[in-house]
Amino acid sequence: MTQAETKEYDVPDLPDFPEYGGSGDKAGARRMRRAFRFCVAASILLTTALYVVERYLRYDLAESQYLMSLTLPTESARPVLRQVVKRDAERREAPTPKYVAALAEREERDLVLPTYERAYKLDPSDSFLAVRYGCQLFFHEDYEAARERFREAGVQPPKNALPYYLQAAALAMDHPGEAGLADSLALVAKTNEAGDPVLFPEPLWSGDLPKGGVRHNNLRREIVIEACAPLFRYADVVVGRAKSQIVLKQVQYLDSWLAILQTLGERLAASRDEGSLQMLYGIDIQLMAIEQRQAICEAEQGTVPAALVERRTRLKSALAMLKDFEAKRDARIAAARKAFELPLGLCWRTAVVLLATYLLVYVLAHLSHAKRMAWSLPHTLSAKIVLGAGNLALLGLLGVMAVLQRLYDPMTSTEASWQEGMRTAWWVVVGAMMLFGLVYPALRLLRVNGALRSREVSEQDAEARGLAKRWRRVAYFSFMRRYYGIAGGMLVFTLAGWIVGYRVLTALYPWQLELLTPGLEAEEVQLVKQAFLLLKSGL
Repeated sequence: MTQAETKEYDVPDLPDFPEYGGSGDKAGARRMRRAFRFCVAASILLTTALYVVERYLRYDLAESQYLMSLTLPTESARPVLRQVVKRDAERREAPTPKYVAALAEREERDLVLPTYERAYKLDPSDSFLAVRYGCQLFFHEDYEAARERFREAGVQPPKNALPYYLQAAALAMDHPGEAGLADSLALVAKTNEAGDPVLFPEPLWSGDLPKGGVRHNNLRREIVIEACAPLFRYADVVVGRAKSQIVLKQVQYLDSWLAILQTLGERLAASRDEGSLQMLYGIDIQLMAIEQRQAICEAEQGTVPAALVERRTRLKSALAMLKDFEAKRDARIAAARKAFELPLGLCWRTAVVLLATYLLVYVLAHLSHAKRMAWSLPHTLSAKIVLGAGNLALLGLLGVMAVLQRLYDPMTSTEASWQEGMRTAWWVVVGAMMLFGLVYPALRLLRVNGALRSREVSEQDAEARGLAKRWRRVAYFSFMRRYYGIAGGMLVFTLAGWIVGYRVLTALYPWQLELLTPGLEAEEVQLVKQAFLLLKSGL
């Protein structure tokens, strides 16, 4: 023990607080205090180390940054992937194709084509990469190169009708006119008859990350939009040609053309992905074709077949279902995200409130000279029960919220009633613990009032009365400061246990919201099935 510490312990007017239960074992109290702090620091270190090791040390740096970029917005992921590609190229003779392809997906417009070209040269057998490269060439109006990429994608496994449909679209754009349009429709008709499934490219992802989150679904939807855009332009060309020919009364072959386009839309809507977007786009193309077929029937016969009318009616009903889902999709995802943000918000707000309270009490205790000589004052059983039971209740609430997050159905409501109940219960528990910290020192001192009154102190002994009053003030703020300090440490234990348990049970950390928030993929599948039943009943 240093000389300064000895001097502080030997303050003559502040003894060992025997009336308050102080044993005078300041060295033992100091060891317990340091042991508690060590446990708090160890829990923080363990949780942090678990996250850091898994995030940054489990894989090499390039792979770790690649995984991180998958969950970042495009603008944030782009510089990260540039560094990944650069570092990977320096380490390997042949760069990893997926890194370059991931950068191509997020690259700036003037650098997209060179990056895709580089990725395609690294892995020319990847048909889905060829499809995406071809789409970018299509958007840049390099239709001849786009046709070649789509053609190469079509001969690579797996069997897929999408590259041939895209090839037909590029052919029509590259050779405007009736001959080019006829050749493209012949390719579409041949693809329709082949019966190959319509498969969209999957987002670049990792097997270590779940696919049910909003980030993965948004990437998948972006690919669907990208791949369907050329088909819409192609449908506009075919329909535009049909409109002009109908005006000229030259409709002898138009119905067969439009029937081919309608079948394309049917097969697009029936793709294996079972997503709402591709079905919506497929129905749109079907409606475009059917409306012109109806116009042809009216021009030639004066009437429209009942089958076409019925089909159009059912297509519009299915389209309305899909558009209603799309209109509410963002609001439902936002509501679902709130369910996962709730425990995070409660935790950090509680930590801020507790830290602010502790700092205030620390200043008051310092002003009252409640220093190390008060460490040996023991806490009562009631304080230990309140702190233990309160933190167990908080841990239980966190567990309940984790379960309700998974059970919450964003399709049934845009706001969950249980969130307000959980929020109220949380703050009731926290408030009870905080208020008890204000009342507890006074209750603790009531137990020793009798002992203080029994001391033989005369009314004329002002010095003795002042000393006793000072003892009470020091003891009061000492108990309060230590109570809130222990409450903060136990909150750290609670949060560390929740984070580790959450990771073990869900394979994710509670702050990975882009992966936890549902992307409504299951809801899309259910909606598509309902739309199919509606359309099938009209056949």
